Amino acid sequence: MFSSRTRRIRPKPNTIKKEYGHVFVTENGIRRCITLPVNGDIFFTANLKHRNVEIYSDDFVLCNVSFIDYLKYKLSMVRKSIRRSVLNFDHASFVPEGNSRQVKAFRRQIRFARNLGLSFDGEDIQKYPQILEGWASDTNNIAPYARANVPHVDMKIAVVIHLYYTDLWDEFKKILLTWVFPFSIILTIVRDDEELRRDVKNVFPEAEIIIVDNIGRDVRPFLLLLELGKLDKFGLVCKVHGKRSLGGGRLRLIGDIVRRAALLDLMSTGRQASKISMLFSENPDLGIVGSKRFLSSNNGSGTRDVIGLNRQSVESLASKMNSFIQEGEFDFFEGTMFWARPAALSPLRKLALAADAFSPESGRLDGALEHAVERLFNHSARTAGFKVAAIRFSDAASLTFADSDVTML
Repeated sequence: MFSSRTRRIRPKPNTIKKEYGHVFVTENGIRRCITLPVNGDIFFTANLKHRNVEIYSDDFVLCNVSFIDYLKYKLSMVRKSIRRSVLNFDHASFVPEGNSRQVKAFRRQIRFARNLGLSFDGEDIQKYPQILEGWASDTNNIAPYARANVPHVDMKIAVVIHLYYTDLWDEFKKILLTWVFPFSIILTIVRDDEELRRDVKNVFPEAEIIIVDNIGRDVRPFLLLLELGKLDKFGLVCKVHGKRSLGGGRLRLIGDIVRRAALLDLMSTGRQASKISMLFSENPDLGIVGSKRFLSSNNGSGTRDVIGLNRQSVESLASKMNSFIQEGEFDFFEGTMFWARPAALSPLRKLALAADAFSPESGRLDGALEHAVERLFNHSARTAGFKVAAIRFSDAASLTFADSDVTML
């Protein structure tokens, strides 16, 4: 008889709608919750690794597999491309199956997420379900001390949020409600939204909402604030935006986890935000801090090209800063989310690009001016005499980062 440890699990309609589902795996009385990504009609073949493992779920329909389906599953595991997209957990593995075109795209997204360090079967997504599921309405579901009254440095802080997708405001609101120290909010949007205005002002009455042209994505609005002097009174700025990454055949879920992983590292709790601001306070020469997982660098990786289609623009803009790009020593934070001192961005500010340098939105995935400027924020900081650091989320109770959580670049 073929293995009784193989199950077919199909997502229920509500699970397809929310794009993820929970599966509970129990062994020797110990239960573990596994979160699986879902896309359309794709289902999974689950292989339980031990005979005493049990599996159940309210989000999926579970059933046994036929002998023929079991043979197909075993034969598919011969292919390396399929093995690379298997989601492996301690007690069970899950193989995506279904329509060949959809499954091929889904497996590609699994590998893409894995390359970002955001593997669906990796530690971060399973430990911090907010990356996949978002933040709960109680704003306090990462750690029991998220609302703790933590020491904070004496620096004026601005949170600059660009929202093309205004429905994402709720996510930022839930996070910012965990911050217990003073800060200002500057929100840029591309069209007026009275409902959004009411909600923002109801929670953060002093927030400034600015309508900008839909040009240059999140980069031009930020440069516009910088060039107009709206950030001059702040010692620190946290720059974030409602990233979704819907183009290029990518799943909406991928854009969501990329955005939430960046928010996890940079601002997800008041304690994390305090740690970052204290890092700046303790290091006066620190200019920019970004997420480790989104650091793109060719340092120590040979001839890897992280500039992409933007080399000519990047080198031209750098030369206008009187600071040329050094081959083999280049890095930037993909997605342009970071903390920075406005003074560290003065070389970029002096280029005065926001007025008329950017082209109208055309859906390009690379090669536009915003992609070139994205690669120059770190370079601007170094040109201004500051250093760059990369951090990751720390749920430790300590008010300072452990050495392993910070990399000085």
